[in-house]
Amino acid sequence: MIKTFFINKRFLFLAIALVLMSCNMKVYTLLDKITDVPKNAEAYKNKLKFKATILNIIDTAVVYEEFDNEKKILKRLDQCTACRGYTIYKFYPNGCFNMFYFSRNSTLPTMEFDPQHTGYRGVYYTENGKIKYDLYAEIDDRQHTGKITGTLTISSDTLYVKRDNRKGIDATSYPARIYIKRQLPPEYFVYQANW
Repeated sequence: MIKTFFINKRFLFLAIALVLMSCNMKVYTLLDKITDVPKNAEAYKNKLKFKATILNIIDTAVVYEEFDNEKKILKRLDQCTACRGYTIYKFYPNGCFNMFYFSRNSTLPTMEFDPQHTGYRGVYYTENGKIKYDLYAEIDDRQHTGKITGTLTISSDTLYVKRDNRKGIDATSYPARIYIKRQLPPEYFVYQANW
């Protein structure tokens, strides 16, 4: 009887472990050997909701660079010693986008804008009259990749990225992050994305 109890307990533990492992998103690592992106194209299914009219609002010929609203300065220019880096959004005319992370002293090598080399991947689209996004990036301290959803708003040269609240006991209110248009030379825009 006791032996049966332990066997059943082991079987239950194994079943739970298998279920938890199967819930993890299947990913592969890009050429930078750091960035994980979804392996299954189904992750980007909301790209089907992309409409070319969004291109009247979002500029794909520039990048959008992170701005520190409290200090009123581009994060790239912040001399704070504790500040490590900043993010850049690059949108493509087919509904795909990348979010790149750079250290403040980075010279922005053009290879770093190749979506096969690095950059978290996402799609943007319209839903209920708003520009929505799905971004696949790190979602926890253990660097697991997961889906982050939210809303994009454009006002003149400014992009506002508002992450949706999580639901349930982990509900969190996220402030909108601000990004400012930045012109870069044409060689930064030779790479295309299609996921």
